[in-house]
Amino acid sequence: MSLGNELLSELEGEVEVRSDDHGAYLNATEKCHEFCCSKVSLLLSRYPMKIWIPQINPARRSGCTWLFGVQFGGGLVEGDNVRCKITVQANCCVLYASLGQNKAYQCAVGKTVCQKNDFHVGPNSALFVLPDPTLLQKESALSQYQVTRVASNGNLVLLDWYISGREGLLEHWEGARYRYLQSTVQGL
Repeated sequence: MSLGNELLSELEGEVEVRSDDHGAYLNATEKCHEFCCSKVSLLLSRYPMKIWIPQINPARRSGCTWLFGVQFGGGLVEGDNVRCKITVQANCCVLYASLGQNKAYQCAVGKTVCQKNDFHVGPNSALFVLPDPTLLQKESALSQYQVTRVASNGNLVLLDWYISGREGLLEHWEGARYRYLQSTVQGL
């Protein structure tokens, strides 16, 4: 079993169980024709994470549902264990942007922040993941795990980027630890 498969199993269990850990779950299930009517059918979130659906949706003209993920406090703090699962059903489109979800504040030695994303893209569907850049502040530790499952005729655009630190404070690569694993499985 590869590390990617182990991570898939781990994420499925955590999301399905819906324990008291922080997290969010989104399932876009409305069947659509060429992304003309994608709608959110289920949205759950827990502190410190919140997913907003703008009332005036700029992506709506294209048939996409636009989601905006935020972290209360503007980022993740020591001990946060945040999970996000987004499922895009057949013939639907989701554009997912974020603010502060990839920012880790200072942690005590040996402590960390953990973020896990689980994305599912159904047949004839599209998911655009456009987060803020990952930012580790001085002496922060962040572990990010991201699993994406895409149907053989599904579409995924995933922006994965990071910056070296807070430029205004002259922080450059001063985060204590950064661990990242991205696994993409196609053809499910």
